[in-house]
Amino acid sequence: MILEEIQKGISSVTQIAATAGISKGMTYNHLRELKAMGYITDGDSGYVITDAGRIASI
Repeated sequence: MILEEIQKGISSVTQIAATAGISKGMTYNHLRELKAMGYITDGDSGYVITDAGRIASI
């Protein structure tokens, strides 16, 4: 779900947490894991999904 939200252009932790129905702390944990796996990266205006992340979200 987090990958799908980032793919839609939502990169605010608050918005992602609200959509996923989890706390901001848990959202940060998931984002850190997704980044470590190479599914997301830091962009100029927030998180950006990578090609690997697009494949994983299918």
